[in-house]
Amino acid sequence: MGATKQDVGSALARRLGAQLELTPAEMDALDTLEARPRVILRGRAIDGSGQPGFYVLRSGWAASGISLADGRRQIACIHLPGDLLGMLDHTRGAGVDVLSALTDVEVGTIDRGALARLFEAHPRLGALLLLQAHRERLSLNDRLAAVGRTDAKARLAGLILDLASRQRALDPSLGATMPMPLTQEEIGDALGLTAVHVNRMMRQLAEAGLIARGTGASITLCQEDRLAELSGFVDRANAIETDWLPAPRG
Repeated sequence: MGATKQDVGSALARRLGAQLELTPAEMDALDTLEARPRVILRGRAIDGSGQPGFYVLRSGWAASGISLADGRRQIACIHLPGDLLGMLDHTRGAGVDVLSALTDVEVGTIDRGALARLFEAHPRLGALLLLQAHRERLSLNDRLAAVGRTDAKARLAGLILDLASRQRALDPSLGATMPMPLTQEEIGDALGLTAVHVNRMMRQLAEAGLIARGTGASITLCQEDRLAELSGFVDRANAIETDWLPAPRG
């Protein structure tokens, strides 16, 4: 079995441990990355300095995206615990992603030197992080295709299934009911829709018996097969092949 939410403290180790069994040395190495944890309140910028930074999301939900000239934003990725934030910024050496807290979050700042040492000492972890980055790119491709080629209801159904799959990868005990702390405006920012349109599509999915909106920040997936048929959803969270990775060190 891989490392699980119950047996490790590192959010990044929980994320990677859902893909393969980590060695104690690998878990210790990941734990050292999550230095200087700090809490950021919902709606606040995770890094307002404009300088590139690496972070690991230890708890809560966050978003990365861009700010548009008219003041609106486009959410490119909704991040869950264990995700790395700010990686795109380091391809240019300047701030690119706008990182914001969708809930109250805790993030750990990652030192670039420590990350370089991790890659050198544990190449398997470096390769696994590369696979995670490609998984995010595939999910972004799916979202772009959905926004450009599908209707609003299909976009929303696909996003719901994606968030369900990713949460279950972190917590296999999660059933049909899952947390959904996003506002309708935030969902709209991810799908290119207005909050009013999101509300209408949510209501239509509920009236069709595909979902049920619970009290509080939760949603129940009542007919996942029909949601998948409607959206053409492809599960990217559990499609990573790891059998080719190098053997662990230490």
